[in-house]
Amino acid sequence: MNLKGTQTITVDKAKKIKIISFLLDGSEIGKLEYFPYENNPSYPKNSLYISSIMVDKEYRGNGIAGKLIEKAIEIAKKDKRNVIFLETNTSNTAMQTAAKKLKFKETLRGEAGFLRMELDLL
Repeated sequence: MNLKGTQTITVDKAKKIKIISFLLDGSEIGKLEYFPYENNPSYPKNSLYISSIMVDKEYRGNGIAGKLIEKAIEIAKKDKRNVIFLETNTSNTAMQTAAKKLKFKETLRGEAGFLRMELDLL
């Protein structure tokens, strides 16, 4: 299925995050939430963190997560970020596959199935 939706960006001021939504016929079928990290020593310096990605079950496997990540990469480059990264569970192979297709590399594997993946933008 080749889905041609639209993407919008909104800001949730209460949570201090930005949201990229993937809309199909006006309905949100996917979204990515992100925010910048400036100087937190636990995370890459001057980075953009993808805190969550969600795609409606009916539309999974159609490249929507990849399109959302591509938009986040575009924003990170425009904002002159050094790195864009996400964290997922090691059992979430769909997320890992989508990130690897976009050249993200595994940088940290932690306890309880934690996995960090990063894309260097420099």
